[in-house]
Amino acid sequence: MPQTALRVVCTILQVLAILITILRLGYRVRTRMFWVEDMWAVAALVCVVTSLIAGLKSFDTDGGQSAIICFWVYGFAFPSAIWAVRQSILFSVARIFWSTKSLRFTAIAIALGFLVLYGALVTQKAWQYGHNLDWYHHPDKDGRVHAYLSRPEIIFELITDCVSDAIIVALALHLLWGIKFPANERIIILAALSTSIIVTIVSVFRAICQFMRFRSILRIATDLELAVSLTTCNLLVATTYIYRIVIRRRRNVSEPKSDSNMQTQEVTAAALRSPATLDGRGQLTTVDLTGTGWDSQTVTQAEP
Repeated sequence: MPQTALRVVCTILQVLAILITILRLGYRVRTRMFWVEDMWAVAALVCVVTSLIAGLKSFDTDGGQSAIICFWVYGFAFPSAIWAVRQSILFSVARIFWSTKSLRFTAIAIALGFLVLYGALVTQKAWQYGHNLDWYHHPDKDGRVHAYLSRPEIIFELITDCVSDAIIVALALHLLWGIKFPANERIIILAALSTSIIVTIVSVFRAICQFMRFRSILRIATDLELAVSLTTCNLLVATTYIYRIVIRRRRNVSEPKSDSNMQTQEVTAAALRSPATLDGRGQLTTVDLTGTGWDSQTVTQAEP
């Protein structure tokens, strides 16, 4: 597929991811379920929009100062969006167990660690781009400029990507494996959370392009990573929302109820009658353990 077509596809994917995020945030605000994970989603949305504008502008520029500004903006908007997505996914998981003090502190510690890693990445990029400005004077035939990261910096960035995504997946697996979820619900939530692996795969592809200095497709790789990451950011909200709709419809259908189903539904009904106070404003779209406690090992589902 020609590079122009690939750029168009990546741009379309970015626009779709932006629209999905806007719909997600509108839904959260309308239902009064806006929380920390949504704040990070807003940050990711702003960064993706900024990178999209800078990327499109770089193709229209004739070079000079405008091309340099576009590169600087894109260079920092890209990692900012990726790490904001990770924070959003982390707090989506943390929302499940926020009432448990030890796990809450664990999530906060991980979030602070992510901020430190992000700061280190941004600092090294700023130094790499700024300590030697010769690349200002060597644009390509289209007038665009580019500064490559060193191999150690690429390796460090790839390691932080893989480790951070692995931490999120491991935290989700540890949490969900310790709770008595029905099989269908477990599959849905694990599928949503494990999409961090997809982001890791795209990160590896982008790192290969940086190593080999495939300048022609490096921008395509970063645009693709932005689109996939922002889409992943919304999957947990979307899957839990769809799951609630399915469960609500199942409740409306009269079915024979076994003793185990009766017990589970009684606990769920009790949780639904009690207000979800995690964010102080309304009920949650993710799984809420506040009504039963961590030790009960019983899953409840909040409902709008």
